[in-house]
Amino acid sequence: MPYWENFRKYQKLWAPAAVFALLVVVLRDIQLPAVWHTVSRLKPQYLLLVLGFEFLIPLVRSARWRGIIAAHQPVTFKKVLSVYAIGVLSNFLLPFLAGVAIRLWLLARRVKVAKTFAFSTILLEVLFDAFSLIVFMYAASFIFRFPESFVRIESIVFGAILFFFSLFYLSLLHRKWFFGLPEKLEKWLPPKIHFKLSRLFSSFRDGLSSLKKAKYLLTVLFFSVLSWTCQAGVIYSLNFGFGLSLPPYAAVLIMIVNTVAIMIPVTPGNLGIFQLATIFSLGLFGVSKEAALTFGVVLHFFDLLPAAALGGYFMLREGLSVEELERQAPREPVF
Repeated sequence: MPYWENFRKYQKLWAPAAVFALLVVVLRDIQLPAVWHTVSRLKPQYLLLVLGFEFLIPLVRSARWRGIIAAHQPVTFKKVLSVYAIGVLSNFLLPFLAGVAIRLWLLARRVKVAKTFAFSTILLEVLFDAFSLIVFMYAASFIFRFPESFVRIESIVFGAILFFFSLFYLSLLHRKWFFGLPEKLEKWLPPKIHFKLSRLFSSFRDGLSSLKKAKYLLTVLFFSVLSWTCQAGVIYSLNFGFGLSLPPYAAVLIMIVNTVAIMIPVTPGNLGIFQLATIFSLGLFGVSKEAALTFGVVLHFFDLLPAAALGGYFMLREGLSVEELERQAPREPVF
């Protein structure tokens, strides 16, 4: 893929510049004595709780991904965990969602499925993440009072996600018509495009089978909500570790802001972007820039630990290198 190779070539030049520019913005007007004071107040006993939640997240997300895949293709948890962990580590090391391409390549190679099917399972992950996050927020709103503006945004996002889920269900209810579109369009399409479109629709049909079977749907929803609960647990535990006394819904808001900010990783490891997002979200609760920066650095460090430990372990165990993943994954066509 010449486009990707050119992109990777120039990325090596602009990525360090982007990191440097973001760090300049993040560190501007920061008082180092205030940062040290915040670090000195950190309560280490809460860091063990943070660490526990952090290592639960990749396990829960891998179990969720296995539930989506297993609706069509039997696969072991260990195999899914290895692919997921290597993909997440790659996302930290390489910019622009390279880890997603690597997950597609590895899953297709290990489980012997089409890359279009692998892509459909990752797309479902994103939809379940969004849907379960809104469900999580609604459930939390019965316990904690959220600001009215926050609830309005929540309702809009929920409506959009419900719309997309409805489209998926309609495609399943009218699967003959929907998945027969490539055949209906055959006489108007070039043979090569028709073949790729047929393959794409077939793989998506298999990927969407997890929405049709109640057993897999409930399993995936359960692990999705549990994943966000663990992520909120990380942030809220760190809140106590820093002695900030933030309201409980603050953990949900910080989680959402950070998730949106790093949705497309521009810099390796989201360095700079993650800290900016944390400074912004904590600033909404009157937390100083120095305290928010320290919070963001510690949170980012603990986010990286499971990826480095699990991803690094599986890469060493399977004899993979970052150079090999970077070189081979993008060469595999998705369709």
